[in-house]
Amino acid sequence: MVLSGKKIIAALFFCSVSITSAFAQVQTKKNGFVVSNDKLTTKVEFVTQDIIHVSKYPKGTDFKNLDIAIILHSDKTISIKTTNSKNIVQSNSSSYSISFDKSTNNLTISKGGKIVLKEKPQSSILENVLDDGQASYKVSQSFAITKEEAIYGLGQHQNGIANMRNQRIYMQQKNMDIGIPYLQSTMNYGLFWNNASATNYSDTLNTITLQSDFGKGIDYYVILGNSSDKVMENYGKLTGTPPMLPLWSFGYIQSKERYQSPEEMLDVFKKYRTLQVPL
Repeated sequence: MVLSGKKIIAALFFCSVSITSAFAQVQTKKNGFVVSNDKLTTKVEFVTQDIIHVSKYPKGTDFKNLDIAIILHSDKTISIKTTNSKNIVQSNSSSYSISFDKSTNNLTISKGGKIVLKEKPQSSILENVLDDGQASYKVSQSFAITKEEAIYGLGQHQNGIANMRNQRIYMQQKNMDIGIPYLQSTMNYGLFWNNASATNYSDTLNTITLQSDFGKGIDYYVILGNSSDKVMENYGKLTGTPPMLPLWSFGYIQSKERYQSPEEMLDVFKKYRTLQVPL
């Protein structure tokens, strides 16, 4: 099969093939675990008691993401308990648990026995592509969500829609359309898709899928909390909190698409000075 553009001639490389527990290699960590089958490595790490980092990449590769949006890394003081049984690997914080099913290669996050977020079985996909001549992957991950929950976020788009259920959103920066790969659910979790390339979001049949054009692996954070406010607070801890603007900035704000000439821009400045309005 010939792939156009930057893609190479390659068969799909599915990293989510069915593997029995006998073939899964499990390594427990202080704050999580690493599971490898014959093709895929899944790494789970509690960054804090209620922030979980998940990365998936080809077995035997050294996966390191740039993390250009992440300011919070592993809390060395947290206590995480991990158990490894025949079919399930599970890590527990004080409030949440995340389990890996060795037979279906999917993760489930729960609280008090109730599922918060669950990956669709066999839905971790890495497809060989070329990124400016360099080997890369087109990466995709799907999640099963409930019929009742609402999904917000994903940036600023010109569709007039707040709840992103049953929508398809293409996240790529362009004029008047800003993509931010973060979504927040009314089930009190947020999901930050840690990939800076163009990304597709889709929601069909209670399944949300995030697919990015390029990446060395699948990389995402699940931000948890007892309320929407707490989820937002934890998101701020992970990626940084926007500063409060000075009081004077809450007055009149000059906005224009562009200035046609330097003289036009200077005339605007002069008017501000005449009216003694700060810029």
